[in-house]
Amino acid sequence: MYRVLSAGSTLDMSFKLLHEAQSKLKNIIHNRFDSAVRSGDVASVERFFKTFPLIGEHKAGLEKFSKYLCTQVNDDDDDCSRVRMIPSKAHNRANIQ
Repeated sequence: MYRVLSAGSTLDMSFKLLHEAQSKLKNIIHNRFDSAVRSGDVASVERFFKTFPLIGEHKAGLEKFSKYLCTQVNDDDDDCSRVRMIPSKAHNRANIQ
């Protein structure tokens, strides 16, 4: 036998499916962004960052991207510090008077 569904229950089911799809999509974007950060894939980081506003996650996207940028700045600072610690060839010259 066929079960007759009321218009309200089909609409409720449709909204439920849409909300589940929305939740899955948000999780995918968050996970892919985090994966791109871990792997150092700059192009993917930028691409996924641009998708956060499209799914209504402006604030989360900005927080994740700002943390990413902070780590990049800290890494660059560490690299500069290492370079400064390497003695230059100018220090190897004899002091001539």
